[in-house]
Amino acid sequence: MKKKRTFLLIALVLLLFLGYNGVYYLQENEYGIKLQFNKMVGIDENAGLYIKIPFIQTVRKVPKSIQLYDIRPSDVMTADKKSMIADMYILWRIIDPKVYYQTLNANMNNAKDRTGITVYNSVKSVISSMTQDEIIEARGEKLTQTITDDANPDIKKYGIEIVQAQLKSLDLP
Repeated sequence: MKKKRTFLLIALVLLLFLGYNGVYYLQENEYGIKLQFNKMVGIDENAGLYIKIPFIQTVRKVPKSIQLYDIRPSDVMTADKKSMIADMYILWRIIDPKVYYQTLNANMNNAKDRTGITVYNSVKSVISSMTQDEIIEARGEKLTQTITDDANPDIKKYGIEIVQAQLKSLDLP
């Protein structure tokens, strides 16, 4: 009888351990990328409780919510060869977790670096095509939208969308 209880206790502990490692949950603001031996086998997009194979499958959770990235100020040249200092931040989100995992390995630091580089290149491109007077006239929502529209085609190949590339300040050095 004692052996039977010990066996049942061990079986129960083992079952609880496997059950705990065999389920995961997602919140409303998360994607779940299911990996089997580091190969993507599925993506869960809705909140809830999900099942995975213990020790064989792992899950990487990535945010659905809008992320904020503050770019450090940088020099840009206008079309009339005047230097300006652009200080800005980016609001971005993951729109395709499969592409995001395949291109950036679902790494937030890689995503921040990539969005920062893309937006910086767009800022240089947009501002270098305008004179200082045109920049002052377009300052605000118009310039923000132009930079955002210019950056989005380049960043979408990483499964990311730039919601807004907002200039905090655009000053003379």
